[in-house]
Amino acid sequence: MEPILCSKGSLQFISFILSHGKLGKFQEIIRPFMTENSDEISQKFRELEISRKLPPYVLIGLHTCGDLAKMVLDLFLESQDASAVIDVGCCYYTQITEAGKMQLMDASTFPLSESLRNSGIELTSSAIKLGTYSPYQYEILPSGDPTVSGLTLHFRAVAEIVLIRIFPKRNYRIKKINLNCYQSWEMYLSQLVKKLNVRDDTTQEWHPVSMEIDQRLREEFFSAWEKYGNLGNRITVWIVLQMLVAPVYEAIILYDRALYLSQHEGIEAKLVPLFRPDISPRNVAVVGLRNSKK
Repeated sequence: MEPILCSKGSLQFISFILSHGKLGKFQEIIRPFMTENSDEISQKFRELEISRKLPPYVLIGLHTCGDLAKMVLDLFLESQDASAVIDVGCCYYTQITEAGKMQLMDASTFPLSESLRNSGIELTSSAIKLGTYSPYQYEILPSGDPTVSGLTLHFRAVAEIVLIRIFPKRNYRIKKINLNCYQSWEMYLSQLVKKLNVRDDTTQEWHPVSMEIDQRLREEFFSAWEKYGNLGNRITVWIVLQMLVAPVYEAIILYDRALYLSQHEGIEAKLVPLFRPDISPRNVAVVGLRNSKK
């Protein structure tokens, strides 16, 4: 694998070119780690270190979703040949089940550090999810963007009232709706019924809504909009309040991960901002350094 450094503004991106021959070797190395059990991964990683007598190396985790971040930090702590770890998280609020599915996190992923556990600090899964929101990205969006005005949430909130009434089991999902469709609620509703899928309770398969449900959606949405359509300003206030506390929640999560590393002997931990948060909301790396043995 030959790394290539590519400059783009003040950032550098590293990409790897894998030839067919080298790709096979790469797959051979990572295949033993294809397991759902984090303890097995740690053990296999240690065996690889011993068998190959690896030189000091750095573990890097990019966009480590949920408890994958903890897995990377634990691999570093258990791998004595790893001289450092650099981890940039992603969605803090998820974790992988034994069946390989994503679910909301529990106490096994936050807090990690003894300091926060002993302090009694707790965050709900909703608060941790809020920590992934970025107020800085609102600075680069045009003032007329429906995301800034809260129109996307306003339309979706009214739609949810109707959808929950029609589908109390919440066995529905909505594909992404283009921002151009938020110019009016008529345009939004037209796209909503096209993007809406419902899961059959018997077959568990997803399918578009029937014509009957389509008509009912339109009628009840019109009625709901007459009742709740003038509450858009409250949505805007709600967004502002969320953006005020989001950085606080994220800071707590990141400090917890740094404290988790530093509570282990011989490990120095730092939080390093890599670039401006308006470029990417996940701009802080959790860095752990292993003190050299004398």
